[in-house]
Amino acid sequence: MKHSVAMLRVLTGLLLLLGIAVSVGAQTRVVKPGDKVTVNCEEEPSLNREYTLTKDGLILLSFVGAVRVGGLTEKEAGDKIAEQLVTQKILRKATVTLRLAAPPAAPVKYSGAVTNSGETPHADTLRLSDVVRLSQPTDVADLERVEITNALGEKIVVNFALYQGVNDTYNPLLKPGDSVFFLIKVKPAEIFVAGGVANPGTQAFSEGLTLRKAIDAAGGFSSLGDKARVHVERAGQTLDFDLTLPSADVALQPDDRVVVEVLKERRFVFVDGQVRKPGSIEYRDGMTISMAINDAMPTGGARMDRVKLVRRGAATEEFVNVERILKGFAPDVPLLAGDNIVVQKKGIKINPLTAAAGVALLFLIVGR
Repeated sequence: MKHSVAMLRVLTGLLLLLGIAVSVGAQTRVVKPGDKVTVNCEEEPSLNREYTLTKDGLILLSFVGAVRVGGLTEKEAGDKIAEQLVTQKILRKATVTLRLAAPPAAPVKYSGAVTNSGETPHADTLRLSDVVRLSQPTDVADLERVEITNALGEKIVVNFALYQGVNDTYNPLLKPGDSVFFLIKVKPAEIFVAGGVANPGTQAFSEGLTLRKAIDAAGGFSSLGDKARVHVERAGQTLDFDLTLPSADVALQPDDRVVVEVLKERRFVFVDGQVRKPGSIEYRDGMTISMAINDAMPTGGARMDRVKLVRRGAATEEFVNVERILKGFAPDVPLLAGDNIVVQKKGIKINPLTAAAGVALLFLIVGR
């Protein structure tokens, strides 16, 4: 019980000291020219309103006229007005209180990647969404990182993109003096691959990305890509590479541009004979005779055990048993651009007994 009484006395003392401090603080606030003040006179309510001091520190009152209060504390200014009311015999007794009017709330400012930068008066209901509506962020504004800095310079970052009109966690109330800044989106690091690749275009850059990896990610070399003429364009300079050499490669950097030169002449092999699509077939590195015939689509009458192959620039021809190659009994034959392939037609197979009978019949007819 004694402890409770002692605690109560301590709390009472603290509250009394706090009240005294507040009272003293109010009494020591000085009124300056241009300040807005409120006057309250218990005996003459018509004087009770807000006034603005002149540049000379005067307050202009009804009945009394101009009273100089600039440089006085609030209490001193109130006492002086009361004294004038009594001295000028306007009131027998005057009880006047003068208080500095609360300054207007500082506006909320907005800037950055917006169509309209500026400020708006603060209101208790003002939220980030209201500032977004007023400022109209541009297409490059990063709504995932909106910076709000308060009057003390403390900064928070809000992901307004998650608000979507529902969760006010991402749509905070704004305070007087807040500054809202809309950052520009950070462009992701990229490289660009162009020319003789299967899928030219941009790629996301990552550490460890090399020239060969970038070309592989672009679908590899196209049939027209020249492996011996590959360039990396970087910050105004061009690096040349011959990727037919196994050791040729380089680590790429953000914004590098890879260009694979296109072969000056298109390369072909030619397939004729018993195929559905006779004519030229675009040559690609590593092409074999079975691949070329497959592209040309052999017919049912194609003789695959004796395919004629005429090498580019050769005077002689050779025959390849593609049937054995397809069955896995023989290695495939690599081709060169300009090679010619002729798939011959199957011959008519004659049974020996039938042939002998036919000969005998022929002699019989001739003998008659």
